[in-house]
Amino acid sequence: MLGLSACQSLRGHARQQAVTVHPARGGKMAAGPNGLEEWVGSAYLFVESSLDKVVLSDAYAHPQQKVAVYRALRTALAESGGSPDVLQMLKIHRSDPQLIVQLRFSGRQACGRFLRTYREGALRAALQGCLAAELTLHSMPLQLELRAGAEQLDALLTDEERCLNCIFAQKPDRLRDEELTELEDALRNLTCGSGGQGGDVEGAPGPSQSLAPSPSEEKPPPPPPPPPSGQTFLFQGQPV
Repeated sequence: MLGLSACQSLRGHARQQAVTVHPARGGKMAAGPNGLEEWVGSAYLFVESSLDKVVLSDAYAHPQQKVAVYRALRTALAESGGSPDVLQMLKIHRSDPQLIVQLRFSGRQACGRFLRTYREGALRAALQGCLAAELTLHSMPLQLELRAGAEQLDALLTDEERCLNCIFAQKPDRLRDEELTELEDALRNLTCGSGGQGGDVEGAPGPSQSLAPSPSEEKPPPPPPPPPSGQTFLFQGQPV
């Protein structure tokens, strides 16, 4: 079960961010300044590892694992929800032992597609695969929970229209967190650096390295055994 304290905190946050807009069925908005209909909503994705040895909130706090966890979340969401133009991470909260990802949806169709991938388990599978690969684990079973304000959407997933309305009613209360921008830059630099060096595996022997010992390390051959008594042997090429 997901952390009670984190859920209660988000419920209180949702009450403070009460929305006065009452969307029609399907969550359609009036035309925006650009003359186009805008559909924007927000939700929180709770992610928790089922493995006792893996605490995602600790992994995200670790300097050497933070970029890896961010890349896994970013990749899985892109595979399941679309480009950052329609599904964007605004902030990643640490709430031991969970990570809570604040999401921004732009467009009703994109949000509906995300809900279907979540309901069918595709998002869970993508997250499990990406996190296992980034953290070099054989597998990474996860518990997920999706909330919009005080509404737990997992119990409402069969009613997609209601879920859309719940997400639409929660407007993003922030811009993209500066920390995520820094992680994106770090990820871009890491990708460029590894591409220029032909790989980012540390400690692997290069082409010039060899497992054979160098000539200076080779031992000289042992001297020949002494001849048996009464037999001749060669000394400077002459029998003695």
